[in-house]
This record gives sequence, C-alpha cells and structure tokens, in this order.
Amino acid sequence: MEFYFDKEKKQSVWEMPKELEEPIAQMKKEEKETEDALKAAREAEIGEKRKLEQEAENEAKRQRAEQQAQKGVSVGEEEGGAEEEPTEMTEEDIMWQLQNMDPEEIEDLGLRNEEPPEETSTMVTPNAQAVKMQLLQQQQQQQQQAPPQIVESMDLSLTEEERVELFTQMLTEKDISPYSTWEKELPKLIGDRRYSLVQQHSKRRNLFNNYCRLLAQEIKLKKANQKTPEESYSELLEEEANERMYWEDFRRKVKDDERFKAVRETKLREIMFKDYVKMLRKDRTASSKRKEEEYMELLRSTKEIRVGMRWRDCKRILEHDKRYQAIDSKDTREDLFRDYLETL
Repeated sequence: MEFYFDKEKKQSVWEMPKELEEPIAQMKKEEKETEDALKAAREAEIGEKRKLEQEAENEAKRQRAEQQAQKGVSVGEEEGGAEEEPTEMTEEDIMWQLQNMDPEEIEDLGLRNEEPPEETSTMVTPNAQAVKMQLLQQQQQQQQQAPPQIVESMDLSLTEEERVELFTQMLTEKDISPYSTWEKELPKLIGDRRYSLVQQHSKRRNLFNNYCRLLAQEIKLKKANQKTPEESYSELLEEEANERMYWEDFRRKVKDDERFKAVRETKLREIMFKDYVKMLRKDRTASSKRKEEEYMELLRSTKEIRVGMRWRDCKRILEHDKRYQAIDSKDTREDLFRDYLETL
C-alpha cells in the first residue's frame, strides 16, 4: 500500500496522481533492467567458476597421464580402455554452486538465499534451470571465441600478484567510469576470463574500488593543471594583439583559433582585448618617456655639442650609442636635439 503527499496542497492521497504515473513506471522499468543485467552477469560468473574448476581437473588428469606414461603404464590400460567423455553440468552441480555461493554474490545475481524444503530438495528450481542454461551457453561461446593467447594466460600456475595485475589490466581496458558503482560496471567485466583469476568476490570489489579512486584522482589532477578559457585567451592576446590594433581587426584575424572560441561570451572577449591594448599603450608611453629621458642625458653628457652645431654633425657623434638607437623616430631625435640646443 502506497500513499502520495502533495507538498503544495499539503494533502496525502492513496491513489497515484496522473502526473506521477509515467515517471514512476519509468523508474520501475529501469530498476528491473538493472536487476536483470546483474542477474545475467552473476549467472555468467558461475559459469566461469565451473569452467575453471573443470580446467583444473583436466590439467591434473593430464599431469597424471604424463607421469604414468614415463613409468611405462598406458593411460588406456589403467582406466580400462574407457574413453573420457566431456563432463556435462547437472542439476546437482547447479544446486551445489548456489548453496556454496556467498550471500553477497547471491544478492548481486538477483536470487534469494533461501533453504529449500526437504521434500523438494531434489527438484530443480526455475532459477537453477535458467542458471544451468546460461552456464552451458556461456561455456560454449567461450570455447568458440576465446583467443589462444588469452587461454594460455589463464595458467593455473600464476602467482597471486600476477592474477591481480591481469585483473587490473582488464579494468583499464573496459572503459570504467571512476564515478560508477561495482554493480553497474559488473556486466562489462563478467565475460572476460581475467575476471575469474581473482577468486574472492570481496577482493574483486576492493580492487575495483581502488582502481576507481586512483582514476578519479588522476582526472582531478589533470583538471587542476588545465588552463581556464580566460587564461588561454590571454595567451592568444599576447601572441596576436598589439597597441595599434582594433577589435574588429583582431577578431577577423583569430576567429578560427580554439583559444578565441573557448571564451563563449563575445562581450567578454572584446572587454579583455580592449583592456590588454590599453595596457600595451600605457606601457609603450612609459617606455617612450624613459627612452627620451635617456637620450636627453646622452645629449647633456656629450661635450662636443655646442651652440649653433648642425644636426648632421651631431648625428655622426651619437649614432653608435644605444640610447640614440633606442629612439625609433628620426624626427624625434632631431627635435629633442634642437630642444636641447635652446637650453644651452
């Protein structure tokens, strides 16, 4: 039984308002899809476990056969000439796996961890039958599709450190979101053979959480070192703008530059440009005054300059000095020279 509370009218009703029917139906649909995906993922995981157990058993038989062959005893004679047949998963195998699973794994799979009544303990539940079919299909697909190099990497002689390394490598290849959850990302991982190298479910989850934490830290660090749009635009101004340039000229020149587009507000771009040009002009004015003062000091310190001296004669004396060369305009040099003569 559910009731609904209207915050505006401050009323509680037992019937669902029409405006909530569609959102609630959509929410329930998404919850069911997530539950179905987790269930399918856990069924595939059970198949992986069973397959690894079968591989371990076959490997043990192969090693025993090799040892017996070295002693001169044929495998056929020892086993009475009977040919081995592939082991088929039975209902008892499925029930045994379900009974030995962790409660946490059963919840992720979407099955209930309930003890069946004694009189029905030998029967196969619908869930168990579905698990069996899924495991068989998964086993057939992996036998047909698994590349040889991956199968070889699943050697049972791998150390625990090597297993963890392969599991972590799998996480890096699966495009895992660092802000997602274990349950959401599980369907991406369950079909990979490296997933089953780490046996404990809790250890897998811990490795996943540690990987996500480190990945989130890397992303945060990159963002911290990344320049803001305004900083990038300021660099563009330093490279392309000068004190004699107008806004329209600058805009046409750099309109295709990504640093120009990074600042989305046109008004802000123009304001930053005009402030930068104003600063350049102010600096240029201050620099010009400083250069003129240094040039006047050069004139005062030159003893050869006297009243009535011609400019061309003075220029030959001063032209090699850096303070003379710092004045770009020829007219400005001459005008300052004549101003100095008037003070003598």
